[in-house]
Amino acid sequence: MLDDRTKAVIDVHLAEFATLREEELAMIKWRDQLVFVSLSIAGALFSFAFSSNAPQNSTVSRQLALYLIAPVCSATGGIWLVNAWRINRIGSYIRDVIRPRVNALLAPISLADIAARYEVLGWEVSSERVARKWSRRFLEWIILLTSFVFTGAAGQLLILSLAKGSTIRQRLASLEMPHLFVTNSLMLLGCLGFFVGHLLYGRKHTSQSAISSGR
Repeated sequence: MLDDRTKAVIDVHLAEFATLREEELAMIKWRDQLVFVSLSIAGALFSFAFSSNAPQNSTVSRQLALYLIAPVCSATGGIWLVNAWRINRIGSYIRDVIRPRVNALLAPISLADIAARYEVLGWEVSSERVARKWSRRFLEWIILLTSFVFTGAAGQLLILSLAKGSTIRQRLASLEMPHLFVTNSLMLLGCLGFFVGHLLYGRKHTSQSAISSGR
């Protein structure tokens, strides 16, 4: 049996877990809303740019709407990545700090009764959870790249398609805001690089978790 001090320490760790888990779920909810925010704003800008109700002499306003799509998508994508990084840190702390400490405190019970192996938070390192997490990511990352990268790239391509000229070089030369176009393109490339890096990091971390769990 556990003494009162050990029970109190376990209760503190479990209370910390509950608090962190609640914070993590709130971040996940906010992070997921960013996808809808990005798509909604981009959709409104696309709609304005090609709206038949807009004045015919509002060419500059239409082009400006297209120029705003890429930075909006990149900015919301950056906020999404920051939230994802914070969520991963909380998950790693629960898995690598709280779980081992609580199970170490419960170890005397398991040693006293081998038939009753006490282990908490096992789902955090379960191979089934790890496998399912990675299988869900394929569709998730298609949605993310569409929301934060491909939508902005579509806006950039539309800007080029509306420019004058028969070649890409001529169209680039005829842009009214070439510096903004280049800046937007670099932002999208940076956002794409961060997302790919985050995905590869998640894949590497998933593989290491599956090996270390031994399940």
